Amino acid sequence: MNSKLSVGTAYTAAMTEEASRVLSAAAVTSESPFDLVGYSLGAGVAAFIAAEHPEVVRSLVLISGFAYGGDVWMKLQFNLWLDLLRTDRIALTRLLLLTGLSRDFVSNMDEDTMAAAIHAFATSSDWESIQRAIRLDLNVDLRDHIRRIAAPTLLITAKHDRVVPGFYSQQLARLAVGVQRAEIDSGHLSFLEQPAPLATTISSFVDSLAARNPAVIESVLRPAALAPVTRFTSPGRRKSQL
Repeated sequence: MNSKLSVGTAYTAAMTEEASRVLSAAAVTSESPFDLVGYSLGAGVAAFIAAEHPEVVRSLVLISGFAYGGDVWMKLQFNLWLDLLRTDRIALTRLLLLTGLSRDFVSNMDEDTMAAAIHAFATSSDWESIQRAIRLDLNVDLRDHIRRIAAPTLLITAKHDRVVPGFYSQQLARLAVGVQRAEIDSGHLSFLEQPAPLATTISSFVDSLAARNPAVIESVLRPAALAPVTRFTSPGRRKSQL
């Protein structure tokens, strides 16, 4: 059996499954086309959808994502996560916070608060889902897909990102269409450090397109929680989370 073919087939199936979940939710709660926002691994899912289903994506926002998980540096990180997940989940949680947050943000937290956050995450997380997400991280390969994306795209990077350094996020900018860029003054976990500037940056881009259809979907896969969060907003509807 060709192991490379097997891995590639499994990756395509896994990414297709993640994309299908977003599209199924969108079909129930939103109109098409919509604006699609993906964060970290979720950026990969969003890019995959934009390439495979261009008719449903009006615009695309990719936040701290990456095109290829097979890079030596990325593999070293993801395999370390898997090793710690199996052997020391407290240590993994500490590592995710240490690399996911900026130095300034961590320095402003007191030790008791940090310890409580680490304990809460380590004892309440769905570690099976986290493990699946990390394995998908390792197999992400969007290098061909990104060339097929036609939707207007905003690429957002984090200034102090040590989980997905800017070099890797910039690989997502190799699109056939023009790409706008923005930077958030935070670590990888920008939604924790700078939620207001991040939301403003996204909404400003979406609003600037003067869409005929303002439905918005944000598909987010958080590297710290590594649990999918999908938010939908459309006229007359309240925001909901799945």
